[in-house]
Amino acid sequence: MPEIPDLQHYLGDLESKDKASRIRTLSLLKDKLTLAPGSSDVGDHSMNYNLIDALANRLVNDPAERCRELSLTIIAECLRDMDPAKIVRSARCIVPAAAERFGSQPFREPVEELRLKLIETCTKILHQAASELSYERSHPITDILAFSLVSALTDRFPEGKRAAATAISNLCRIAPWSINLHFVALMIELSTNLSHQHVGHANELF
Repeated sequence: MPEIPDLQHYLGDLESKDKASRIRTLSLLKDKLTLAPGSSDVGDHSMNYNLIDALANRLVNDPAERCRELSLTIIAECLRDMDPAKIVRSARCIVPAAAERFGSQPFREPVEELRLKLIETCTKILHQAASELSYERSHPITDILAFSLVSALTDRFPEGKRAAATAISNLCRIAPWSINLHFVALMIELSTNLSHQHVGHANELF
């Protein structure tokens, strides 16, 4: 990820009460973080963490859909060039922020496509950090994710529901201990979804 001059200035602008100002700042950050093909510049990771913390806060608290969408896009860009150890560090703020948007009923994130992207981002983090995950280091992250996926499975948005099931499959493979505390609730929702699918297929036949 490239180093951004005056990053602190951008971080301050993200707290603006003016929606247009926040969108403008996020758009500028997105442009600056879009790397040319083949670039390997990873910049100042301590500053990257500050940026990710600020973006996670936007994910949770920004009332503007466009700001939440841009924040998630920039987070994905930040993670793209991070090694697994740094992914785990970043995940400690990203996963709880994302889970807060799709992990309770009613969903705090009202936009279906954003709920889908949030789940997909968490799944991508699991994949990128898989080699670094250990019980002590990953448990707070994966436990939060496992708990939030119980609610995600109740989503009426089919793609979001499928993304949640995929995330559970990945948790079982990468961090199986995280499923234990929520096994019954997850299995109930998965079984309910399977039953509804079978009923739907039967109705189609008749």
